[in-house]
Amino acid sequence: MGKDFMAYAEEYNRVLNAGEGLYQQLLSLREDDTDYLICPEHIGDSIWICALATDYKNTHDCKQVYIVGKDSQLEILERFPDVDGTVSVTAEEMLCLRSYIYYTECYQANHIVFAHFHSRILLNNRGYYAVNLAQEWVFGTMADSRKKILDIDMSYSVAPRRMRLFDDGADAELTQMFSNAIFFLPTMQTQEGYIPDEIFDALVEAYTKKGYTCYTNYNDFPYERMIKNTTPLASSLKELSVIAPYFKQVISVRSGACDLIAQTDANLSVLYHPTDVADASDVRATPEQIGWMSIFGLVKRERMAEYVYAAEREEEFIDALMEQADWD
Repeated sequence: MGKDFMAYAEEYNRVLNAGEGLYQQLLSLREDDTDYLICPEHIGDSIWICALATDYKNTHDCKQVYIVGKDSQLEILERFPDVDGTVSVTAEEMLCLRSYIYYTECYQANHIVFAHFHSRILLNNRGYYAVNLAQEWVFGTMADSRKKILDIDMSYSVAPRRMRLFDDGADAELTQMFSNAIFFLPTMQTQEGYIPDEIFDALVEAYTKKGYTCYTNYNDFPYERMIKNTTPLASSLKELSVIAPYFKQVISVRSGACDLIAQTDANLSVLYHPTDVADASDVRATPEQIGWMSIFGLVKRERMAEYVYAAEREEEFIDALMEQADWD
């Protein structure tokens, strides 16, 4: 055990030292009247931070907001009109930077803001704040919880901004490929088995009988699911935002991908498990019934709906989803 502990200690010190070096680099890069918002988590969390950049500027009276984000996300995050610049780091560098900030508790210091907590954490000097913050996530709205983390004036009611799209929706080849196709995203990275595989098998069977071609978003990641009798379709985040509007319908479990696709004009169906919503009484649910996780807290637009899965209402669930395929 002694050798294992020493190896862990050495690695921990390496991570902290690397994180401190990165933090000092950010300090040296920062210009006057500029705040750096660190996006440490998944793409959906990062999109929320970028979407609230205007409210942040108005609250904190800063002229520019720069986003510090993972290199895999940067091409999306820099598309938000109120983001003035970006700083790219690798996933390993973000881990080091996050560990250093957790260790030093410099969450909002030197105009560098740790902009999202993915889970409840313990703070040495102000643990009560962590508990209150966690309660906001559970009982408030998603928009309010993000504003609280960013210390944004809660009275602001400016709608979160939609990103500039990469595509004008007029690609003839993509239209031919996907206009009669259904695109499934059955996996969320942070929780396995969210909705059972069998329901996706049943959906594919029903859509196929109606003459639709079915695809599964599949990039060969360990946590991903491939739905039977569908065609795998790999896509980067940018590619996902480009191709989604061309499909007849996009069906996804609630995940960060939904926050991205909601920025487009795709015909989007978002699926929830009953344990994650405020009121599971209806298959087709309102934002109020969904509660704080509702996608409508980020973007309010047409051709988007939310559904609650329940095994005892499977037929009703499938029928409701298939009706949305006919939305113009």
